[in-house]
Amino acid sequence: MARPRRVPWASKSDLVDMYELLFSPESDAPTRARGMARMSIYISSPSCPAFLPLLHSLISAAETPEPRTAEERHRMRLVCAMAIVRFVNGLVDPLQTGPYARPIAHLAISLRLPPSLISLRHRATHEDLPPLDTLLGAVKQAIQYLHDSSFVPLISQDPSSTTAQMARGGGGDRPADKLIKRWKRVNKSRLREKEVGSENASGREIQSIKRDLERIDKAELVEALVSQGGLVPLAESKRPSQDGMAPSDASLQIWSPLLSSLVELHPDFIDTLSHRILDGVSPISEPLEPKTTETRDRDGSYRWGLATWLLHLWTKDDEAALSLEAKRDLWKTLLGCLVTNDPHLRRLYSQLLVLDSTLKPIALGELLRFTGAGDDMQLDGEENLKGLEEVDQPRPRVLENGNLEAKLAEMDDRLRRVKSLREQVDDRRIRSVVDDDSVASSSDPPGWRRLSRLEWSSRPIGQRITA
Repeated sequence: MARPRRVPWASKSDLVDMYELLFSPESDAPTRARGMARMSIYISSPSCPAFLPLLHSLISAAETPEPRTAEERHRMRLVCAMAIVRFVNGLVDPLQTGPYARPIAHLAISLRLPPSLISLRHRATHEDLPPLDTLLGAVKQAIQYLHDSSFVPLISQDPSSTTAQMARGGGGDRPADKLIKRWKRVNKSRLREKEVGSENASGREIQSIKRDLERIDKAELVEALVSQGGLVPLAESKRPSQDGMAPSDASLQIWSPLLSSLVELHPDFIDTLSHRILDGVSPISEPLEPKTTETRDRDGSYRWGLATWLLHLWTKDDEAALSLEAKRDLWKTLLGCLVTNDPHLRRLYSQLLVLDSTLKPIALGELLRFTGAGDDMQLDGEENLKGLEEVDQPRPRVLENGNLEAKLAEMDDRLRRVKSLREQVDDRRIRSVVDDDSVASSSDPPGWRRLSRLEWSSRPIGQRITA
């Protein structure tokens, strides 16, 4: 028998009412405001679940009125950035239980946090503030994460309730899903019948779908496209093979016109879609339950199907092309995901290096930052990045059987490679330093001298020099 616990709501129906006020398809701004007011009361209680304050700050940021001036726009960027930083820190900080702090990206793997949110949190904390549209998309993604991982399990303890079924997605397809399915069905029929123009019945239905798309939120459209049956077909036989590097011609003919139309509605739609695609390719987004070989292969084909769309969008040069800033953010996020040693991510990494040679200096800089070498050293990128793209080489059979000694040997080999890179950086730094700073200057006070670059190390206040 489960032990009783204290909760801030009087009954389960109060919690269900708040959920419907916030997440019901019929809820509007005044309805959500009432739900936020009720959530504020729950937050004031010491027994409030930890995710509710995070959800409150995220929804408050998402419900902020549209900014009209540059000052309001900057203020809204700060609000959204702080909500995302508090969201990531609030989930990850309880996992910092050891004597030494672990990287947030590593802890996020256990929580299945989308990598794009981790990258955006780092950017909002240490770099320039991201654009407002990017921040708003991340806020909605964080709300969806808390909805699926925290709120739904809390209210779904009664499987027979209508609200629980709606929370689990049993209440039918969302409007965005229905429109995407209509678009796919109509365009497949047009391709099969070789119909063109907009004067026939299928052309008029296409125009009707485009008008309906204007009323759908961008985040919902992105989720509908990334889900199975959207950009990636449900049938495995219609998906790109593991050797394929682009979506099928039929998929391009079906979805390219839709993407162009969505770019006209939302200029940054391709950037948002690409970040969500990379989240789908990452194994961090997979569920925690163990999988059979058949399920793993099916999910692998779906993930690689998403990866081929990212490769396709990366090389486009029309109005539906990725911005340079989005490419840089996606590349840094991908480099951070390589810690999982996932074959699909490594193959995607390899193909992007082939498609875009400007990515190698960024990859090298991130590698040097990871090893603590700094950004002032220039090494041979071809030599130091060697091995990361070797994803199609056959692995020893012992690794598949879980041989511990072979795995440890592979880890030792990787450690030696990182140490070799660090020693190479240190050697080049030492050779580049001219030790002429240690000569005492006439302006130095008695008993003090200026340290050379090799002698200097950071200390509180100063460093004592023995005579």
